[in-house]
Amino acid sequence: PHTELLSLTEVAKRPQINSEAAVKKLEAEGVTGRDPEATLQEIARENGSSPRTIYSYLTNETVQPRRTGGAITGIGRMTVADLAEAMGLETDALISRLEEMGVNADPGDNARDIAVQLEVSPHDLPDRIREEQ
Repeated sequence: PHTELLSLTEVAKRPQINSEAAVKKLEAEGVTGRDPEATLQEIARENGSSPRTIYSYLTNETVQPRRTGGAITGIGRMTVADLAEAMGLETDALISRLEEMGVNADPGDNARDIAVQLEVSPHDLPDRIREEQ
């Protein structure tokens, strides 16, 4: 939990990650801003990605959307990039859709804040975005 708040150095100490190979894995994926003291959230924001995606590069795990019974859970804690991933969209496509809805967003913005701007609950945010297609 809250791995996105850990620095690259802290994440690299986990047993499933070879700390020497971590930076090379990020380089291979084209990830910039690999400061060892930067958090996964900061690295993700700088790269227009999600912390889960950055973490998956380090662990070779496949990122799966968080769904329960068809619903996306934890939206209030997600970034726009996380939400895009959970919805099966490219981050840029979601940001463009939000702009069409009158909301300026960046990949690292909190999805709950987006929901507030659209006057919907975080739980209803994906449905509202899909309505705009």
